[in-house]
Amino acid sequence: MRLASHNTFTYLTPRKWWGRLLAITARCQRVNINRQLDLGAQMFDLRVRFDKGGRPVVCHGLIEYNDPDYNVGFGLLAINSAARQEGITYYCRVVLEAKHPDEFQKERFRKYCEFLPSTFPYIRFFGGNDRSDWGCKNPVYDFGTPLPDIDEKHASTTALFPRFPRLDDLCPILYARLFNHRDIEQGTTHDWLMIDFVDIQ
Repeated sequence: MRLASHNTFTYLTPRKWWGRLLAITARCQRVNINRQLDLGAQMFDLRVRFDKGGRPVVCHGLIEYNDPDYNVGFGLLAINSAARQEGITYYCRVVLEAKHPDEFQKERFRKYCEFLPSTFPYIRFFGGNDRSDWGCKNPVYDFGTPLPDIDEKHASTTALFPRFPRLDDLCPILYARLFNHRDIEQGTTHDWLMIDFVDIQ
């Protein structure tokens, strides 16, 4: 079993004031990529959409994140370097964070996906889907990588309160604090365990 980071770049600061107020509902990681690597993460999860100028913006749902220090670029560079040095394959899922993207978003996303493998050749990219196609039946961009065998155990895939199955989505850190240690200790029959807050083990 190898460890995967869910919504990897949500440790960044939301761009808008209301996003900062709602940050607790969207933040799934709180340490940067180098620290996530140190903690054993070998798969990452990049969610983007594009502003009016066609520039990629990290996001989770409605919340968009500032990246003035190029955390995504330097983060991918760190992952690429780790994969090259260790001689093992690191993975990164790339998702267009929109359920029904328009053609502008799709075209920019395709160009972005074409750029990634050529720039970071030691990372195996996969996904290429939007939020309406988690099974990648009709991806916006086909990386040609089969979907890895992932066991996703985090607030988005669980229900701490069965009568209100979406309630724990409002505070992803709650599931992590209660169950990350157990989930890591118990392991999984899948190749990968994807969690929120990889620093909570």
